[in-house]
Amino acid sequence: MIHKKSILARNRVLSMVMAIGMIIALLIPMIAAMAEETTAAPAPATEAITATGSKPVLTMATSADFAPYEYKEGEGFAGIDIEIAQAIADKLGMELQIVDIAFDSVIAGVVTGKYDMGVSGLTMTPERAQTVNFTDPYANAVQTVIVKEDSDIQSADDFYNLDAEGNPVSTKEGLMVGVQTSTTGDIYISDTVENGGVGEDHRIQYKTGADAVQALSTGKVQAVVIDNEPAKNFVKLYKGLKLLDTPYVEEEYAIAINKNNTELLQRVNVAISQLKADGTIANITNKYINSGDDSIDTSTLAGQFRLNFLNGDRWKWIVQGLGRTLLITLFAVIVGVLIGIIIAAIRSSYDKNYEELEKKGGLSFGLMKALNFLSNLYLTVIRGTPVVVQLLIMYFIIFASSKNGTLVAILTFGINSGAYVAEIFRSGIMAIDNGQFEAGRAMGFNYLQTMRFVILPQMFKVVLPTILNEFISLLKETSIVGYVGIMDLTKAGDNIRGRTLSAFMPLIAVALIYLCLVIVLTQVVRALERRMRKNER
Repeated sequence: MIHKKSILARNRVLSMVMAIGMIIALLIPMIAAMAEETTAAPAPATEAITATGSKPVLTMATSADFAPYEYKEGEGFAGIDIEIAQAIADKLGMELQIVDIAFDSVIAGVVTGKYDMGVSGLTMTPERAQTVNFTDPYANAVQTVIVKEDSDIQSADDFYNLDAEGNPVSTKEGLMVGVQTSTTGDIYISDTVENGGVGEDHRIQYKTGADAVQALSTGKVQAVVIDNEPAKNFVKLYKGLKLLDTPYVEEEYAIAINKNNTELLQRVNVAISQLKADGTIANITNKYINSGDDSIDTSTLAGQFRLNFLNGDRWKWIVQGLGRTLLITLFAVIVGVLIGIIIAAIRSSYDKNYEELEKKGGLSFGLMKALNFLSNLYLTVIRGTPVVVQLLIMYFIIFASSKNGTLVAILTFGINSGAYVAEIFRSGIMAIDNGQFEAGRAMGFNYLQTMRFVILPQMFKVVLPTILNEFISLLKETSIVGYVGIMDLTKAGDNIRGRTLSAFMPLIAVALIYLCLVIVLTQVVRALERRMRKNER
């Protein structure tokens, strides 16, 4: 027999937990704002400048995995592009802030107005010029080809089958060329044989240049087309690789600026002209050419460990990234649970009371029908689209004016998780015997009171292990937030790879940390399940 007083007492804790959850959810914007990852540029290269608010801010988007042009260093960034951008900001009397995002999102961010300019080893191309304005070039660059030392490829001409006159007619069978996605190397190689490319069927795109070179070293591709200066660093690190003597394509780097911001374009062009004239750009470029971590012996695991984690205190990036990952996951789960409760309550109420509501008709039936339709639409859209697409839409379109990537990530993953949590809650509610509803009504509870004091506590008991499993899944799903410039655990590993040009140690470290987190959380779920089974006896 169910007693009303005992039910009320037993559920005070549940009410408190729900209230605390709602309060925490309201604090998300403040906490996320404190965790914002926008970083000021270093000057000198290893010293980060903190934004003071005393100057207007110049926001720059870059992909900091492209040494020696841009890479993570200590608490800030360093590289040729970074120092040139800082020099431009100084000329303009502005304070430079840098956002590290995926390379193929740099121009998209400039187009949407989220960033003032994109500085990431960008080459002017007709396609890019249709969406952004480019400044005057500030550096000359060369696309070059990396191959194995024992490769039969001695020049780019060896990519092709030649006719009697020595003209290329087709790409050699089995040839695969690695490139970084959306780079000019990617554009050139993807073109037809007649235009100097090998065709898309003979090209493999990689997220970073380091990934492409790693694929070359393991035999997945026969050549890599990449910018010359980063290529020199790769050849130093990876034994058995070499650069071809003949350049593949010569090009120029420029800064991307939104087409509507012609005033900034003109001012930056003046600054570039002055920096060229006084030798600043030449001095910055010479400073970084041939620089690197040559003093560290990387032939042993100990040397690799020192290079990747101890040198430059890069282990701190892992710690910071882990904290950001846990922050986003925790608050996304809270948002997801709150959304899930609301959606589950609407759908289960509609399903359980449909006949009664239909008989009564009127406004209440129409309202529930509309809410149920919107709930189903939400579930269909969210569960039917990839979360990475949702993240990009939220960041570049819906919240295009927001600079707080952490908050956008929390909302995105919270909304995504809410769709799955809602179905978990709904199945838990629907699994509870109708006699429990009748017992609540018999004690004088209305429908909402019955849900609050009788049904939801039993539902939480049933679905709690599943919710914890959703937390585990969400923990791993957040590894994509690097696309929008958030340094989570995975992005921290990418930053280390971009700086050290080493893939093995950072990837293994990130994988082991995720594995340890999942093992610990899995044990918590199992312990909770055992305790719940004991309570049922």
